[in-house]
Amino acid sequence: MKHLASFVVLSLFGAALSQACTIGEISDDPADAGGAAGETGDGDGDGDGDGDGDGDGDGDGDGDGDGDGVGGDSMGTGGTDGGAPTCISTPTAPPGAPFELAPSNEENLYTDDLGSSHNIMWNSWTIDDLYTAHLTVVDNELDYAVGQNDENDPENACYYSKFVWYEDGSDLYYCQSVFGAESEEEAEGDDSADPTDLEAGCDGVAWSLLTPD
Repeated sequence: MKHLASFVVLSLFGAALSQACTIGEISDDPADAGGAAGETGDGDGDGDGDGDGDGDGDGDGDGDGDGDGVGGDSMGTGGTDGGAPTCISTPTAPPGAPFELAPSNEENLYTDDLGSSHNIMWNSWTIDDLYTAHLTVVDNELDYAVGQNDENDPENACYYSKFVWYEDGSDLYYCQSVFGAESEEEAEGDDSADPTDLEAGCDGVAWSLLTPD
């Protein structure tokens, strides 16, 4: 019986020792250990890496995108085409009249060489009963007038026009050098009309001859 018990004890000790050696071999194997650690590491690494990377990347990207978008909207809102000027209900009449006409309500009718009619008064210039400019500036020394187009003008309502005239002996020529300036100052500052070139000195076309009716 003693021998049998000893044998059992030795057998159990040998089995335990064999199991311990097996565990030692598994834990000491670099490949196995690395694989096990690697799998665990991949889990943590992927989790942290993807979470942080996506979070930061999306956060920065969205932030920049929103910022640019707001900037673009501000620029878009800031952009403007100027719009039509406000019509003056009662423009200030100039102190003189074109061609030194008497400052009265008398009509002064002309026809140009294209067949258009002109009704030129001390405070207005009307062409073909359609286009009226209410004169605000008349300069009989430099021979021009500026006026704001009537609010019913079919093309350039409330913008400013400039008329320049030139007397060649008994002949009277005119050039409407500006049709749609946004201010009186802009229209008055235009110097494109060239009376030394009656054939093409009115914005590339000929000046018009005005004949009294």
